[in-house]
Amino acid sequence: MNEAKIDLNELLQLWQRDGIDPLDQSKRVKMILENAPALIEQLAENAGRLAPIDKDATLPPEYEDAISTVMKMASRLDEKTIGHWKARLARKCGMSLREFNNALAGQKKEDKGAGKSEDNIIYTFGGEQIGDTLVEYCYDPDSQRSSLAVRQLPDGKAEMKDEVLIEGIKYRPVPPQNDRIVQTQTVLFPSKVSDERKTTRELAAIVEAFLRKNYLFDDPKHPRVISYYILLTWLYDNFRTISYLRAKGDAGSGKSELMKRVGLCCYRLTKNNGAGTMASFFRMTETYRGTVYFDEMDLRDGGGADNEIVKFINLGAMDGNPVIRLDEVMDPQGNKRYQPVPYRSFCPKLFAMREDFGDNAVGSRSISFRLMGKEAEELLAYGVPFEITDAMDRHARNIRNMLLTWRMYQWRPGKRELGNELVDPMVSSRMNQVTMPIKSLAEDENGNIDHNFLEQITLLLREIHAEQVQERSTTIDARVVEAIWRIYVYKDLREKAVVFHDGTLRIKVGDVTVVTNDIINEMNSDRGLESTTVSEEEQKEKRKKSRDIESRRVGKIIREVLNLKMLERTKKGYYFEWDDLRMTVMGRKYGVLPEEELMAKARLAVGETLNKQASRGSEAETGGGEEVLTGGKDIHLQNDRGDEGVQDDMQW
Repeated sequence: MNEAKIDLNELLQLWQRDGIDPLDQSKRVKMILENAPALIEQLAENAGRLAPIDKDATLPPEYEDAISTVMKMASRLDEKTIGHWKARLARKCGMSLREFNNALAGQKKEDKGAGKSEDNIIYTFGGEQIGDTLVEYCYDPDSQRSSLAVRQLPDGKAEMKDEVLIEGIKYRPVPPQNDRIVQTQTVLFPSKVSDERKTTRELAAIVEAFLRKNYLFDDPKHPRVISYYILLTWLYDNFRTISYLRAKGDAGSGKSELMKRVGLCCYRLTKNNGAGTMASFFRMTETYRGTVYFDEMDLRDGGGADNEIVKFINLGAMDGNPVIRLDEVMDPQGNKRYQPVPYRSFCPKLFAMREDFGDNAVGSRSISFRLMGKEAEELLAYGVPFEITDAMDRHARNIRNMLLTWRMYQWRPGKRELGNELVDPMVSSRMNQVTMPIKSLAEDENGNIDHNFLEQITLLLREIHAEQVQERSTTIDARVVEAIWRIYVYKDLREKAVVFHDGTLRIKVGDVTVVTNDIINEMNSDRGLESTTVSEEEQKEKRKKSRDIESRRVGKIIREVLNLKMLERTKKGYYFEWDDLRMTVMGRKYGVLPEEELMAKARLAVGETLNKQASRGSEAETGGGEEVLTGGKDIHLQNDRGDEGVQDDMQW
């Protein structure tokens, strides 16, 4: 029997032509509806026809799709209705009631995670480009209402919306009553697009003034560079790398208060602390995509490279380094399985901590400040609040709104390309890597560059780099670099260097160790009043008893820190090759680079010796020896075993 389909309007017209009474028509419609199968029931029957006969067989993709359709519809029914239909639908789908319940629970969990409550409506926190529209989440704590800031790219106007239609889908802000993080302001959002549109330089000045008003800084440079960093947080997703901001200091130094006040102006400050777990860090980063603030991050194990939280932090300095986790999901038959899910780790980060992490990679990715404690009398004298006040909070919210407006117009699809014109050869490669995004802020959305603003940033970063060099210059690594340079440039130490027949300049690790210890002892003898009150003989005896740096440690520094080529051991010890460019960079990095005149003379002398060695021609090739560079003394040719060979009167 063929089934005929007829529209209800056509059926009504047919009954009217047949003269059927309206009351009778109503009874007939009621009977039809009562006996008609529900749409979800028909979908379940269709799915059941696709079910495999063998329960252990691989599920056909079309069956999985059909079951998924049933579950999506079932998840929108109220509990009373689905309770009435559940057993019947399970049977028609070819599933047990338990399998149906598990699959339905999985669908509801998926719907909740995706923020879906109705067809074609998605609840979002924004923070990204959707279609051709930049979408940002806003929350007003006074009215406790959420909204969306939107701008159609590339030339639209930034405006506020309760919902926005993009490619046929309605996007609405996540209701604050559904998210405790928003309610408690654990994440700080702007409240609206500001009526005031400021330039980059104006905003940097406004943020700097806010910081100076609300915190007493040790160094006047600090609030300015922090203001640049705050601006960077509002555009961080336009870059491939991001630096961190770190405040270090002893208990009571005010590091936590500084970072809390800095965070008031940052993009979507997400509050966290050392008590948080790895899971909380990457899940909150994935959901809210903001600036993560880590308070009291002095981890129990010292924060070594094997610590999970440190791994998350190190990964998060560069885009494209997600944390991979296995999440539990339900298949269409209600069985649990696991699938790998990537969670983002890339975002700006603020740290308040007493000392460094055990893994120095975090420090190398950070712009760091060491703070000194302030007494109450000082804070009162300068009018600095002891804690965050309502007035400070409202002022910061107004600044966040201006920064939101700035982001809406400065943000660009894709990643910004940072050209070599932003590289500063006067600072380290790591410093360039983490600060080039800050310097790129000098360019506006129309491609115009504020050269005065760029110069300000460049000079400020050079000053910070100089402070870092000064701090590094006190380390053992710096003493080793200084010792190698002394051997290279001073005449009385030149006999430590040798030129091998292959044209390479080599220095022995043991000689560097001796010179390193001499430098350390020189520095120690100059400290305090002891150098003037203790006789020279007593000082020498004390130095003998002092614990010198061992060759093993010096060799490790040469190999792993300075990255110079170490050679196989000879009879006289271990040698390494001189690398002029590398040593120039290391000398500048550790602040121990000799005067330019000394280096020029040494390079000239080495060049002359290398030329003479080359002129020896076949003798050098067949002799297979090394040539000692002396300060006006005879040269001895030695072979690779260290045995003395033919003497020569070649002079340095």
